[in-house]
Amino acid sequence: MGPLYYFPGAAKAGRVTFESAGLGYALDGQACGPVLPMERGPDGGRGVIVAPPCPQGRPALPQGWATARWEALPGGRAWLGWQPDAPPGPEDLARRVQVPGHRVTLADGRDWLVPVARRVNGSSSLPRALRWDGASWSTGDVLPAYARLWETACALWDALLGADTTAAGEVTADVECDAAAAALAVNYRLGPAELSAFGLFTTGTQVEVVKALIDLPALEDLRGKVEAAGPS
Repeated sequence: MGPLYYFPGAAKAGRVTFESAGLGYALDGQACGPVLPMERGPDGGRGVIVAPPCPQGRPALPQGWATARWEALPGGRAWLGWQPDAPPGPEDLARRVQVPGHRVTLADGRDWLVPVARRVNGSSSLPRALRWDGASWSTGDVLPAYARLWETACALWDALLGADTTAAGEVTADVECDAAAAALAVNYRLGPAELSAFGLFTTGTQVEVVKALIDLPALEDLRGKVEAAGPS
């Protein structure tokens, strides 16, 4: 079941409300969904509860706020709510259009699709522009919305695969978690706040997401086939 969001002090809610709280990603280009004004919300004060639409999953109902578990998000502009017996899963948070990649099991025991930002051959699965030169079409740069993730994936590849040994020491847990969160946000309507609240990351989980982001499962599969083939 999808998540609920509570905005303290608000009398109404829309896309601007989500964006001003740093939660624009939760709407996936849609309207914000049903809005329930509250005299006594999760914080005991006035505000509104919103249930964003779930294109592929089970939408939450604002009226279910009383049985939801609530957590105040950093910054104080919003609260996140979800049903403890039906926490949001990949089907509830999936975007309408997803980028292909590798499936990784997160701490909830469910498989989540991680986009491949940098393939083994140096290309990308992220959306890219097509360019016309007057005679033929060619693939251009990664679209601006994904440019930062592409750059991050390239830097991680260089650091972890030895192309840039000076950067290896800079790949901290924070760097890995930030990259993993950005990767999952491509295919799902979530950010660091949801990943933390839903307990989707545990020690080492982000590493598996990073590996998928830079296509290491494909590299490991290729190495396995080469070793199985033996000397030529």
